[in-house]
Amino acid sequence: MLAAAAASASAVCAAAVPSISGPSGLGPAPASFDLVSRVYVPYGLSATDLAFGMGAAEQIIYDATERYAYAVSEQGVLNVVDYADAAAPVVVTSLAVDLRGAVATDVEICPERGLLLVSVSGEVLNIRTARVGRRTDAGRVLAFESVRRSAPRTPKPLWQVQVGALPDMISPNRDCSLLAVANEGEGVYGGVHSSTGTGGVATGAGLVDPDGSVSLIHLPKQGPPSVSEVRLDALAPSDEHPN
Repeated sequence: MLAAAAASASAVCAAAVPSISGPSGLGPAPASFDLVSRVYVPYGLSATDLAFGMGAAEQIIYDATERYAYAVSEQGVLNVVDYADAAAPVVVTSLAVDLRGAVATDVEICPERGLLLVSVSGEVLNIRTARVGRRTDAGRVLAFESVRRSAPRTPKPLWQVQVGALPDMISPNRDCSLLAVANEGEGVYGGVHSSTGTGGVATGAGLVDPDGSVSLIHLPKQGPPSVSEVRLDALAPSDEHPN
């Protein structure tokens, strides 16, 4: 049986699909999912921080070795879900990490190195006032220790590096010696968010549209990480409509 996890708004669901079998080891594609359990993930640090539209589970990742799932919130929180019993998962709020309002965009894990990786945009969110900073600014990738079942504790910060604008996906290679980070470079008209509390209104004139890029984070077995960048603006001088 294959276990899978899915997120929708503030929910993380576990589902099971039929085994894939046959003479060649491959059978027909699974036709359905069976719901095993559901757990609601808070958008903040408190178990009562539950609300629709807060991006509580913007992205999730599952550590099959330690049986923990991680969910990052658009409100700047990394939550840990204990899947020791897949039928009764538990949000472990005592292990949550405060990202200090950084808008998280992706989460990835390298279990063989005990690394938990979170990408955040250049934008910072304060839900009591407004967004500050700009998503057109450079983003970051943050590294933490992943949770060990033998001695669970809050993920410890290890390092962080700067990447391109709006890093939206982290993809490690097989041995996690190299991380590819897709920087979306999403544009903003005016480029500056207002302080009205909506977080989505731009002021000023003109389009701020950073180039998309891929940041390559090199992770040696010893020593600090290093970053190189593959710029995509060389593929085309502009992505603007000719008219």
